[in-house]
Amino acid sequence: MKKINFYNAKTQLILLMIISTILFLVFAIYSANNAFTYYLTPEEFIQKEYNPNLRIRVGGRVVEKSIKYNDLGITKFEIFGENNTKISVTHEGMLPNLFGPRTFIIAEGLAMNSTAIRSKSVIVKHENEFLTDLEDADVYVPDYSR
Repeated sequence: MKKINFYNAKTQLILLMIISTILFLVFAIYSANNAFTYYLTPEEFIQKEYNPNLRIRVGGRVVEKSIKYNDLGITKFEIFGENNTKISVTHEGMLPNLFGPRTFIIAEGLAMNSTAIRSKSVIVKHENEFLTDLEDADVYVPDYSR
């Protein structure tokens, strides 16, 4: 059996490529795990207890007449899930233009308790079907001037 010569330039290049590929795969998998964090429904959020320092995403529809704005840029509102389970969201920062009552949103932030979340980011999730009759829509339709 022939010994591997680690001082050979060809062997060093092959080893460098193998180590680089392994490191690349480890970092790619680690990044993918952080990027593909799914959101919980309000029902799932209430059923579990979370560490207050853990980043979490909760998705649901904004409850009508629950949106309260503050001069300091803090917005409070409630979201509900499929079984009308409500949780409170305290958001700090800018809200998307499509934010409004009945809009499906995903709030990302820290769990305050089992029924409240403090969010730093709000994502508006688009509807799955195309709406043609906006008068009968059960979702929020922004009032754009035509």
